[in-house]
Amino acid sequence: MVETSGISMNMEKNIKILFDQINERHLRILYTHTYNSCEADVKREKGKLWKYLKQILSGVISVGVVSSIFATIGWGKWIEIVTALLSVALFIISFICEDGKFEKGAHVNMEFANKCRRIRNEYESLLTDIICEHITIDEVVNRRNQLEKEEAEVFVGDFPEISKRAKKRADKQLKKDSRYKSTIEERKSILPSHLNLDIE
Repeated sequence: MVETSGISMNMEKNIKILFDQINERHLRILYTHTYNSCEADVKREKGKLWKYLKQILSGVISVGVVSSIFATIGWGKWIEIVTALLSVALFIISFICEDGKFEKGAHVNMEFANKCRRIRNEYESLLTDIICEHITIDEVVNRRNQLEKEEAEVFVGDFPEISKRAKKRADKQLKKDSRYKSTIEERKSILPSHLNLDIE
């Protein structure tokens, strides 16, 4: 890993311009990856919650049915009413949240996040090569163009949905890592330390 906070003074201005452009794309793909990864986590958590809720309601309904058989006259009616209401609630929950709905959604978000992570890593490698000055301008342009094509292929069609909860979680994760910034100067803090570069 290169431990440098900048690049040599002899790096040409056009390399700096390319670096800034690639840096921007790297940041966008990083956010997209993080948002989709967090959304997958949120959907998995929702799936578990609904599954547990259905199991609890099924258990309570079963107990209610058995209890109503052995209950005295006074409590028997109330147990039957509560059991009937819980049965309706279970039916509604089962109808709204069919088995595997959240897991399928989480899988879609995670697949999208994985594609973004691969491109993010390629951008990071390209940025590292630029800083190390192991690459010519023509090679930078060719690799950038190839990454743009790969990125365009990932973003064809519909995007997986991202909830507000996932966005908040992702933003919190990025801020916690001192990576979430908006100005040009602050934006570079989102990169790994060896990729920081002062760009005029």
